[in-house]
Amino acid sequence: MAILSQLPSEILQLISTYVTLDDLFTLCCTSRLLHDCLLPILYRDIPFTSDRLVCDELTTCDSQPLGHSVRSVVISCRYLTLNQLNGLTATCPLITSLTFADECFRNLLRCLANQKFYSTSSNYNALCPFESRPYGKPILDLKTPPGITSPSQLHAILSKTLFQSIFQQHPQLTTLGIDNVFGDAVPATIQPFVQILPNKLVHLSLNFGNHVLSIADVECIHDQCPLLKTLSLKSDRIDPIRDRQKISISVNHVLKSWHLSTKDHWFRHWPWLWFTG
Repeated sequence: MAILSQLPSEILQLISTYVTLDDLFTLCCTSRLLHDCLLPILYRDIPFTSDRLVCDELTTCDSQPLGHSVRSVVISCRYLTLNQLNGLTATCPLITSLTFADECFRNLLRCLANQKFYSTSSNYNALCPFESRPYGKPILDLKTPPGITSPSQLHAILSKTLFQSIFQQHPQLTTLGIDNVFGDAVPATIQPFVQILPNKLVHLSLNFGNHVLSIADVECIHDQCPLLKTLSLKSDRIDPIRDRQKISISVNHVLKSWHLSTKDHWFRHWPWLWFTG
């Protein structure tokens, strides 16, 4: 009987892997106990695939908000706003897995950079969307560095500021995926961003775009996230290892899966496997 009692949960877990935000799903429970057991399972993994990132449905529950059952969130909508991120954080405070897929984060950076770059003290209305907490205030307070001549040059610093706030709001993250970390920017170094990554991360997937990825970058990731078991990095260009004798890298005994994707010629980078795999 104990095994049979687990059957509804297993069936619902299988169903929930194929249910999206736009699907209509009817759940009929024969008891209150079964209802309280099954509903959190259904809302454990939430994909946001449309621009309508609405969290109101997750706040309606007799015992506690359904958003408190959410542990994994994948955002792949085309356009993402700070208000939507604010709502997600308020509604789903206990997530342990967060993924920004496709172009959603790049488009968010473009929007924020344009508003920040073209806004002046006499045009304060353009900055009003930044007032909302917890993500708007740090961006509003961010000082534009001297020498910035285009909005795209703000992408890297905006990305770091935004993710610093995200990590503060979700300190329990163990899985993180970001497609296009820096948007259209090509930072000279990624280490300031890496140094704010949560040190409890177990699974990490990052796309650095046009940044030239180096062995030092990977070592910095290992130092910041010593518990990593899976690491996936994508970069259009990779710094080749020219003199292996001069490289001294501590062995990583925890990493179980290593994936490297690049547009460079693959045969130039076989030595990477010896030092980072």
